[in-house]
Amino acid sequence: MTKRPLVMFSPMPPLKNGIADYTASFVDSLACQYDLYVVTPENTAPLHTPGYTSLTALEYDQHTSSFATAAHAYQIGNNLDHVYALKPLSNVPGLVTIHDLSIQHMVGASFPGGAGGEAYAELMFEAYGRQGLEISRDVSRWQRQSHVVHSELGLLPLLVRRAKGIVTHSFTGFLRATAAGYERPIHVIPHHYQERIDALRGSRQDRRRAARHSLGLRQDAIILLSLGFVTRAKRVDLTLKALKLIPEREKPVILVVAGEQNAEEIDLAAEIQRLGLHGRVLIQGYVPDGQMIDYLAACDILVNLRYPTLGESSGSLANGLGVGCCTVVTDIGTFSELPDECVVKVGVQEMTPDGLAYRLLPLVSNDCYRETLESNARHYAESNLRTEQFVTRYIDAIEDCLFDIVTVQVPSYRQVRRFLAPSVRKDVEAKATALSRQCPLRPASMWWRELLLPVGRKSDVLMTSDGFAAQLAKDAFGWSDVISAADSGAGRTAGTILATCEAEDFVDQPGEFLYRTVSRLQLGGILIFNIIDRHGKYFAHISELFDGDDEAPPLNLAVKRSRISTLCEEVGLIIQRQISAFQEISINGAISDAGTEFAFVATLRSLVTWDGSAIRINE
Repeated sequence: MTKRPLVMFSPMPPLKNGIADYTASFVDSLACQYDLYVVTPENTAPLHTPGYTSLTALEYDQHTSSFATAAHAYQIGNNLDHVYALKPLSNVPGLVTIHDLSIQHMVGASFPGGAGGEAYAELMFEAYGRQGLEISRDVSRWQRQSHVVHSELGLLPLLVRRAKGIVTHSFTGFLRATAAGYERPIHVIPHHYQERIDALRGSRQDRRRAARHSLGLRQDAIILLSLGFVTRAKRVDLTLKALKLIPEREKPVILVVAGEQNAEEIDLAAEIQRLGLHGRVLIQGYVPDGQMIDYLAACDILVNLRYPTLGESSGSLANGLGVGCCTVVTDIGTFSELPDECVVKVGVQEMTPDGLAYRLLPLVSNDCYRETLESNARHYAESNLRTEQFVTRYIDAIEDCLFDIVTVQVPSYRQVRRFLAPSVRKDVEAKATALSRQCPLRPASMWWRELLLPVGRKSDVLMTSDGFAAQLAKDAFGWSDVISAADSGAGRTAGTILATCEAEDFVDQPGEFLYRTVSRLQLGGILIFNIIDRHGKYFAHISELFDGDDEAPPLNLAVKRSRISTLCEEVGLIIQRQISAFQEISINGAISDAGTEFAFVATLRSLVTWDGSAIRINE
């Protein structure tokens, strides 16, 4: 049987990246199921692997047409090793595994001008509308970005809009993706531990002694372990301060920091000297993946803190549970989801030296307590986090999202859309007049009188809730694929939406009305919105909404913006044209009662596209 092609974008070893180790742990199993191509960053050499093909991003770009019909999957984290995957993801939507619920660091660091630049401002606008734009302006003005922006405004909407399906490792991730407006499949698959952990032999105590002997660590000490890249969020500084408060009674208590350091994040050597902890802290630096399991086996207590959290999953934690480590975590985000009997949770309000020391002291002094937690952790991991369980569920996600659904079409606003010439307006009007005789109420007409609807293209889908509009779009504007907003499923989207509504339905909650409409519009899609006020009752109210200069670019905040433009920006739309008076007055008696109508055309888009590792602002 011929295997179906699957292209996966992910860093791979020897790159120093936790997601590289994550993908390497299951990629061989995936290759048994699919004709697998693993695309790595441009600065890495392709791997020589018998089971699958490895190629760099540059090689993929040179042979893009060869993968036109292949399914695509993406492993996305929050560092610069993943920037190379953003351009392919924007062009070829696929199954996205979101390892960090914020990509603020990656996006800001990869932009010209950083988080204070125009490109960053545009993406904040695309993700969060007007509020996101104002926050980006504050960052530019004050040259400072609050950690709250990273944790609460993680630019997740940018990823979910480009995904056919999502894999997340936590229920927290599921909630965040849902809150970002995502309505396609979301698969929650816990982060697995590495398969080679199951090959460890002997009791926990025997494995601890053997690992300490191999690593040259003391056999008589209580060893606390901080494993992985040393960042501020892992609060190693707090662990050091808590260590100073823990007395050494029957056994020495030491901390091993095994992970690559960044002096800009924390100066460990200076902190150790300031606290007088020489002899109680071992700094090991970067630990190769092959030694990581040994350090986990060697420790008595794994300290895996996060504050603030970006919703990330932790490979070190999953592997620690698999080894059977007694583990301390911060009671926040994804870590709160772990069973209380498996880990010790430190509340956010307890994240102080005294609070952490209070949680660590019983573990340091009570061997039986630690052994109980170790046994519970191992049992939980064997039941829920085995690699074979993960692979089975990940393949289910691939089948569900990439092979069992219709390919998602993401229209590009850079493509030319053709509109009817004014000379054919009379022909359109004749067809509209004939159709209108079948309508109990006069239908909205500004959208077709002003020829706001583009001509239908092959593979384009038009969505509307107006039966008159649907038929006229087919008869006069060349649309063949027109679907009803009411009859299509909740997750169905379209590249063009034609919305007509009564003024009385719109004026009370215009923002909510727009939000519901935009939730069905694909990224890059066009919205034609036509409001009809039959008796002029709401004329003053709607005129006030449309008052202002909508020819101003969205970043020109000094120009007066109309209220309707601001409402659109809040839901990610950019107005291209708005009309509050008919340009052509009909002389056809059947539809001469024009009433009062307002209309606008807007696109759900960004002015930014990813271009390899750089960002290009479209002119």
